Amino acid sequence: MVMKKGTKRIPLGHKYRLQKKVKAHHRKLKKLAKKGGFLHPRKQKPFELNIPKSWPHKEAMLKEVLAEKKDAEARRSDHRVMVKEKKKQKKKEKEAKPDSDEEI
Repeated sequence: MVMKKGTKRIPLGHKYRLQKKVKAHHRKLKKLAKKGGFLHPRKQKPFELNIPKSWPHKEAMLKEVLAEKKDAEARRSDHRVMVKEKKKQKKKEKEAKPDSDEEI
C-alpha cells in the first residue's frame, strides 16, 4: 500500500517569517563584508615554503622568496598611504565645495 505524500503548502505567515529572517541574515553578511570581517573567520595556516634539504641552491631560493615578500609588503604599505591621502583630499574638496556654492 502506497502512502500519499503530504502537501508542500506552508502558511503565508511562516513563509514571510522565513523570508524576513533570510533577508536579515543577508543584510548581516553584507555589513560584515563591508567592515572587512567574516561571519565565520577561518584560521589561515601560515605559508611555509617547503624546499628539500638536498636542494643545491636552497639558501639563494630562500633569500629570493624573503626579498619578494618584503617588496610586496612595502608596495602594500605604500598603496595604503596613497589611498589614505586620496581620501583626505576628497574630504577636503567636499568640505570646500559647499562654501563656494553659498557665495554665488
